[in-house]
Amino acid sequence: MDMEMEIAEIPERKEFFGEDIAADILVQFQNSPQEENHNICAVVGAISQALNEQGLALTPVAYFAAAASSFMRLSVDPSTASGDADVPAILSFLSIILPRVPPAVLKSKGGVFSESLPRVLGSGSLPVGGVKAALKCISHMLVIDDKFNWSSTFPLYAILLNYITDNDHKVRKQSSVCLHDVLESFQGSAVLVSASEEIMRSFERFLLLGGSNPPIPAAGKESKGAREILYILDALKDSIYLISMRSTNAILKYCKCLLDMRQSSVTRSVMDILQTLCSRQTSNYSPELLLDLLCSLAPSVSEKESSADSMASTARLLNVGTNRVFSLNRKICIVKLPIIFNSLGEIMASEYEEAIYSATLALKNIISSCIDENLIKQGVEQMTLDTDGGIRKSGPTIIEKICAIIDGFLDFRYSALWDSTFQVISTAFDKLGGYSAQLMVGTVRNLADFQNLPNDEFSYRKQLYECLGSALGAMGAEKFLTVLPLNLEPDDGSHSNACLTERGHFSLLNKSRGLFIPVVTAVPLLLENNSKEFLQENMIELLKVTRQIVKVKESKESSSMEIDDPFDESSLTRSRALRLDLAVQLLPGLDKEEIDSYSVQI
Repeated sequence: MDMEMEIAEIPERKEFFGEDIAADILVQFQNSPQEENHNICAVVGAISQALNEQGLALTPVAYFAAAASSFMRLSVDPSTASGDADVPAILSFLSIILPRVPPAVLKSKGGVFSESLPRVLGSGSLPVGGVKAALKCISHMLVIDDKFNWSSTFPLYAILLNYITDNDHKVRKQSSVCLHDVLESFQGSAVLVSASEEIMRSFERFLLLGGSNPPIPAAGKESKGAREILYILDALKDSIYLISMRSTNAILKYCKCLLDMRQSSVTRSVMDILQTLCSRQTSNYSPELLLDLLCSLAPSVSEKESSADSMASTARLLNVGTNRVFSLNRKICIVKLPIIFNSLGEIMASEYEEAIYSATLALKNIISSCIDENLIKQGVEQMTLDTDGGIRKSGPTIIEKICAIIDGFLDFRYSALWDSTFQVISTAFDKLGGYSAQLMVGTVRNLADFQNLPNDEFSYRKQLYECLGSALGAMGAEKFLTVLPLNLEPDDGSHSNACLTERGHFSLLNKSRGLFIPVVTAVPLLLENNSKEFLQENMIELLKVTRQIVKVKESKESSSMEIDDPFDESSLTRSRALRLDLAVQLLPGLDKEEIDSYSVQI
């Protein structure tokens, strides 16, 4: 760490919280090899010695009076003061002392000192360490100010604001920290609106200077004002939530224009500002403007030059931003949900691990938080009109569009995406509940198709079964089997219903118990839904399969010729075993009379 940073951070260090701050500073820096540290030790030692010789107590007030007096004497001629090594040393010492001086003392005695700061800074020749110390002094004087009269506050505030676009990044960083502290102290005061408008005016001025030129053109030269725009954006990412609503909204409108430039550096700076706004529980902005900016990020997602980091950052912003807008204004948020889902889907398809993770988390959170019962019912009501022969009032509803987008995620053919896709779809089933039987029918059938993939191409069967288990839990067994009938008959000599077979060991997730169960154990749930006709059908089909097996065996015994039958003995035996598994699971749920009635019918 360099000397300038050490001096600038002295007020925050615990070792300087002793009774005699000067003594603590001397202990810290007297053995430093750096010349600047020697300067501050020399200044502090001289001030401390002078106070001792006068018999004065070594208090923060005494140190402030002595240091301020020395500074004002040196600053009479700014042209020579800025080149004096003692000036930045005194400013560094003052920046340490000021927070420990009672505000009442500073208000009554600090006026002349405050007036001296602009003169020295205006010379433009102070070293970086001196500028940073001066900014800290200005910041503290603004914080303890009464904040009733903007005309008295403005001179120091204007200096602070001017340095957020300084060429030196250390100075910019310090001025941004100071601006945050000052604006925080302005909250609820009469000067907040004026202070916010000054930021907005600075922003507008540099926008006009920058015009439509990108901040980083191909030639490598920055247009006048373009660089400063980035600097102001960087400062605002920490303070945007502290300025007035009118100024915030004006800045957000300009940010929309900046996003349209499609410059990665500008986009990232705007995203940082939006992230701050969305993460804070404040409402000093229009939800409509925020939502418009979130939707404006969509085109940048599909750009080829987008990096893994930028895509992950976009996904995180869409996550927190969409939830924030929904909490402020549900009506405008739900209309834009399809755009948000599409954007997150494109991020998932990027094949970047970090981006996939962030997009998956965002989709799951938005599904859980922003899809509510009213939105779901609106879609179901329109679908019911279609089923009943009625006339829809409009095209696909919002929830139908969202479900179609989610179903489209299954088209991804990058295998690492399947796990994330199944997670998102499971979350959708959990949220939609029983309405999944109307809104997610195609998704269930598409999920079933994955079972046909060979093992060497598909290593996510467990996740697939969990996803189908979510569908079963949401729809209920009866509706689930209506969408995806339990076909136990072989159709090509080797496969029966690929999604619900495999000797009865295919597993679905039992949501209530949190463990895997054979699919046949889910069927007794049908007994609770007055679907015993399904059980009767199974017993009848079991008899048919058994008779077919007997017939095949008899044919083999009576003839040595090969039987050209698509249903060979092995596949028939497999089908019979599956139906026997079903029967074993179902019989405990029946009483004696029902068992006898099935026996008679068979």
